[in-house]
Amino acid sequence: MMADAGKAAGGGAMGEAAPKHERAAAAMGDIGGKVQDFASHPCIPVIARVAIFIFSLLSWSIMASTGVFGAPTVFQLVVGILIWIFSILWLVVEVATLQDVSIPGITGSRVFNHIEIISDFIFAYLAFGSAASVAGVTDALCSSLPGLSVSGSFCAKLISSNCFMWFTWLVQVIPCAIFTIPAIAKAGQSESATVMRAALNTR
Repeated sequence: MMADAGKAAGGGAMGEAAPKHERAAAAMGDIGGKVQDFASHPCIPVIARVAIFIFSLLSWSIMASTGVFGAPTVFQLVVGILIWIFSILWLVVEVATLQDVSIPGITGSRVFNHIEIISDFIFAYLAFGSAASVAGVTDALCSSLPGLSVSGSFCAKLISSNCFMWFTWLVQVIPCAIFTIPAIAKAGQSESATVMRAALNTR
């Protein structure tokens, strides 16, 4: 009888643990569904491209207004201008797609899709590199220069330009994550190869 009571108690504890586990799984599923619903909103790509356009424009225009150009600042200036130019192109494409307008030679083109993927990855790396290099210069120069908080000063402009480049990089990483996460998730389910080999479809 004691054994039966122990089994009953154990069964009751397991029975209570199971609903908790199911409720937790259901809650995670609800959160994931809400995130997916938000991410799948048709305006999200347009918002991301607008953010890249604005941040890159502010970065390179503020940097150009400093009038002082060394290797790191010129690097960030050029990167900001390139990202800004390409952001105009992708913003036009996203708005046209949102409005269901077909652009000949672009809409549905595999070559153009590859250009989008490659350019987003390249500019994400360039934005990070330029922001990191200017951050090092800013730390070396502006920590010993007076008038850091003075409006229109060189250091204030340098810091502002670099902050907007960091913001550009953060938003620029979003398309890269969208391109890679599904492939990595699919590759993670492979039972016959490593994740890298499955993602690259390597034999």
